[in-house]
This record gives sequence, structure tokens and C-alpha cells, in this order.
Amino acid sequence: MLMEVGVVLSGALALVLFLLFWSTYKEYSDIRRYRQNISTSANWSVWQEKDFESWRNQLPCMEGREVSLFVVLGSGGHTAEMIQILQAFGRHGLDSFCVHGKVTYIVASSDPHSMVRARCLHEKNGVLASYSYQFLVIPRSRYVGQSYFSSIFSTSYSLVVSWWKIIVGTEAPDILLCNGPGTCVPIVLITFVRNVVHRLLQKRRTRIVFIESVARVHSLSLSGRILYPLAHRFLVQWPELRDKYPRVEYIGLCL
Repeated sequence: MLMEVGVVLSGALALVLFLLFWSTYKEYSDIRRYRQNISTSANWSVWQEKDFESWRNQLPCMEGREVSLFVVLGSGGHTAEMIQILQAFGRHGLDSFCVHGKVTYIVASSDPHSMVRARCLHEKNGVLASYSYQFLVIPRSRYVGQSYFSSIFSTSYSLVVSWWKIIVGTEAPDILLCNGPGTCVPIVLITFVRNVVHRLLQKRRTRIVFIESVARVHSLSLSGRILYPLAHRFLVQWPELRDKYPRVEYIGLCL
């Protein structure tokens, strides 16, 4: 009897592992193929227009709910860049999707300044005034000047806390937007895993958009190198990076 139960449990575990492996492979393959199509398209503007239209037809406002955007704020220069990006996005992008929505800012516990900067976007005359917002505070993954070895432990701790707050405390957003701070690494990893599971469950998945920092001219940041295979859109601001790395999109300077 016990042997039969063990065989059944082993078979069930093997099936679950196979499905997770298959879903991970499919998710990674779709991301790779998607970015390959963008980066090698003979007419990039035509591809971009088709991609925009196909995505727009799947937007939550078409389903009777608000669009949901997760934004990872680093600190200092990373936050300044992201604020500039969101200002442009608010003026030219979000209104094309849906008039109302919700933005969740993910910030490190040691970075109250970024919260102040983000609130300004939602004031009466702010570019995102029609969007509600909230903050999700997590431990910082890596400090400036911190060694790679010690950052393994701080990132692991941040990953565990972020996993609980994101998986248990929030629904999957439509878009995850980040621009290179160490804080974004555990967030993207968690989002990718959730996408893998949601693929199996046929639930809504999140589009991951990574914008490399303007400070990276000749090589990707550590965060960029880690997350390079996992982002649906990987945007760079210098042509040197476009020439060096396949499947990236050169968008020019965002500042």
C-alpha cells in the first residue's frame, strides 16, 4: 500500500516538474523569439505598430478593469531617469492605452526620496494625475559599492521578502517597468516565475520592460546582464550597446 502511494506521489511530482519545465521553456522561447522579431525586423516601425495594436486589443480597459503598472524605483540617478521616462509615458503613452489605471511603485526601504518624487507625478497637475498609486516597500538588494559576494546574501533576503509581498499581496500587473537598479533583480525573477505558473493556469501574464541606464554606454549593468534573457522588451539608450548585444532595442536618450 505504502509503495503504491509512493509511486503515485512520485508520478504526480514528476508530472508537475515536467509541466513547470515545459512552461519555463515556452516562456523563455516566446521572449527570445519576440525580441528577435523586433530587433531584426526589416521595418521596425511597422512591427512596432502591429505589436502595439495587438497588445492594445488585450488591454484591461477592454475587459472592464483598470490597467495595472508596476514601476521599480532605484535611488538617485535611477529614480531621476525613471521619473523622466514616466513623464514622457504619461504625456504620450498611457492615455493611448486607458484613461485610468493604477501604478504600484516598488521602492527600497532605505529610499524615501523616491517616494516623494513619485507622488509629484500624481498631484493635481501631474502627468499621471488620473492614475491611482501605491507603494510597495522591500529590502534593498545591493548598495552602491557593495561587493558582489556580499550582495548575494542581501539579494537573497530581498528575494524572499519580495516574493511574499508580491505573490501573496498583489495581483499580476499588466506591465513591469524597471531601469537597472539592483532592487529590480528579485522583482523581475519573481515576475518571470509567476508568468511561468500563469501560463500553465492560463491566467494573465505580465510584460517585462527593462530600460538600461543612460550611464551604460559600452556594456550592460550587472542587473542588465542578469535580466537580459527574461525581459520582453530590453531597451538601450546608446547605439554601442545595440551593436554589441543582439535582441536589444535602441531608443535613443530618454533624458
